[in-house]
Amino acid sequence: MSRLYELNAASDPVAAFEVANDGATVTIKGVEVISDKSKSRYQLKSREIDVRKGGSYRVTFDIELVQGGMALGVLDVDRQLWILQIPLMQGQHEEQSFEFSSPGKQCQIVLQTDNAKPEVSISYLRKLALDEIKK
Repeated sequence: MSRLYELNAASDPVAAFEVANDGATVTIKGVEVISDKSKSRYQLKSREIDVRKGGSYRVTFDIELVQGGMALGVLDVDRQLWILQIPLMQGQHEEQSFEFSSPGKQCQIVLQTDNAKPEVSISYLRKLALDEIKK
């Protein structure tokens, strides 16, 4: 496998992610993410990551959701469509992963609110990585 992107406790989260919603007040304290009060809105997104069209990739993460709802997903940059998106579960914070095949040449990893009604969500990112799966 080949590492394309990584955010962990030793990383600078401000450099690794950008605030995705201009109207939101998103605070990053180390790897703590406090969202705006929303139902479904991008909160943070990675830089655009170059990938191979048709290539296989694995996202590995350890994110603890402590309040509200959030989802982690991979966005096709060219089409601005989700490749894959998964909801995060409160209380779960062991390392997890998911795999996807890229339909385009660039992707972004996005953390967004995923709430039934507008509310603030809080999560702690301990690890987030994207690897190319070599076959």
